[in-house]
Amino acid sequence: MPTSVHRINITPIKGTALQHPDTIWLDDSGVFANRRFYLIDADGIMINGKRAGPLVRVQAHFDPAEDWLRVSLPDGTCLGDAVRRSRETVVTDFYGRPVHGQPVEGPWDQALSDFIARPVRLVQAAADTIATDVHPVTLISCATLERVRLEARATALRWADRFRMMFELDGLDAFEEDGWIGQRLAVGEAVVRIVGLVPRCLVTAQNPATGLRDTETLKALVALRSQKHAIPAEAGDPAAARSQLMLGLYARVEQHGQVGAGSPVKRLQA
Repeated sequence: MPTSVHRINITPIKGTALQHPDTIWLDDSGVFANRRFYLIDADGIMINGKRAGPLVRVQAHFDPAEDWLRVSLPDGTCLGDAVRRSRETVVTDFYGRPVHGQPVEGPWDQALSDFIARPVRLVQAAADTIATDVHPVTLISCATLERVRLEARATALRWADRFRMMFELDGLDAFEEDGWIGQRLAVGEAVVRIVGLVPRCLVTAQNPATGLRDTETLKALVALRSQKHAIPAEAGDPAAARSQLMLGLYARVEQHGQVGAGSPVKRLQA
């Protein structure tokens, strides 16, 4: 079976519910609208799903052409407004990488603060900034996701959403993608280079419908890694490799292009 894109996952506000567009445009920043906004607390520290799991219950939609943001809360409240950036600039630590952005004025701060029961501010990352955690693109095979699910004895309902990867791929054996580190891939019209495995955290243990912890995902991953799916030597991060908590791939973009659900994925010569 040829390898292809099974599903695309993005979200405009980091930590909120995933969207599954049919097609996206991939450039140096990944998908421009993906994680373009994020929340910070009163101390300027980034808020993610690990710190505020219930954010996954929030639906966010961003139209870059109109510069319009809409946020829907679980109680039915829907807030829509033009994005009005303040003159203030903030610098936020994204796992050791400084991300520059501007707080966004409007109804967002109060509504989201009330929802997660802590004061937060909405920030839009600078246009030339990669607003994802580390690298702009992530990939994982559906077979790998299913193998971890079986090990964890978890329900199939929204299982893949726990891992929040940009591309889920069909046509591979479980953990086959581990061997792609350093290789170039054609993904639809785009070309990416695989740069390493993705360290995993407790977000994967949280139910993507509630944000509450309900599955021992990380224990299942450690069990699989310590049995017959060991992390390859070229994975990169020694600390993460020792912990066995790595799953899925990071990539950077070498050629811009459109990618859609069903697009072919092919390995290229280096």
